[in-house]
Amino acid sequence: MLVLEALGRFQHALHRPNGLSIALWNRSKSSAAQAEWWPCWEEDLSDILAAFLLQDIGGYRVVVNREVQLDRPGLAGRRTDIQIEVPAPPDSGHDPVRLVIECKGCWNSTLPTALEHQLVDRYLNTPHTAGILLTGYFDCDRWTATKRRSCPATHHTLESVDQHQQQQAHTQQALQGVPVAAFTLDCTLPSPPSEGRQA
Repeated sequence: MLVLEALGRFQHALHRPNGLSIALWNRSKSSAAQAEWWPCWEEDLSDILAAFLLQDIGGYRVVVNREVQLDRPGLAGRRTDIQIEVPAPPDSGHDPVRLVIECKGCWNSTLPTALEHQLVDRYLNTPHTAGILLTGYFDCDRWTATKRRSCPATHHTLESVDQHQQQQAHTQQALQGVPVAAFTLDCTLPSPPSEGRQA
């Protein structure tokens, strides 16, 4: 799938030398060595990802949008984090194909059920629509204590978060027959320099 391949390229861009992962974190001081760190908000993650996807796949007749309103004002509001559309050929009579990406931080209290209750139940009930639950994994041990958001009570790892979301996607595909996938993005900071390393 075009978008999953693009997400793989975004993952690579985060962790190559001088990569983008540091842009997904806030810090308290200009000196990285002395800074206290905490993750960006989910909206920031969605913005950066949407900008990357527009640059990466936007030339393939793909439209990348942020915060698309699905209902009229006054109704129970539904806005997709990222919505990608591929227009149908002219005069084909077909609707565009849509892909909804719901972005969550690993600390989000709705993460265990978001794929089913938000992505599938709310956004994928329209024909020609697929979905991806994208989870940004930020190493909670690197956050400054004063900024730390409430992480799950049990210790979680990149692998455990990804495994849970992959299982949720597999279950929803089997039970609902919907085209849905999960992608866990490694948003961890680069490893700190070793003790005694010279600048």
